[in-house]
Amino acid sequence: MSKEKEMHETGWANIELPPHLKKARVEQERLNQENKDKYTTEKDLKFMTAEEYMKQDLED
Repeated sequence: MSKEKEMHETGWANIELPPHLKKARVEQERLNQENKDKYTTEKDLKFMTAEEYMKQDLED
């Protein structure tokens, strides 16, 4: 029972996988991180303060 609980808490990270599955997991984690970084960058770009908005409006 404690082993099941431990697996749940660690997100199955401690399970030994065959090499091809390890590579796939690493690649998936990399893609997930890239997507997360891209999303946060786009989110940051969309946010602007009222002052920035007014300056942009005056420039246009």
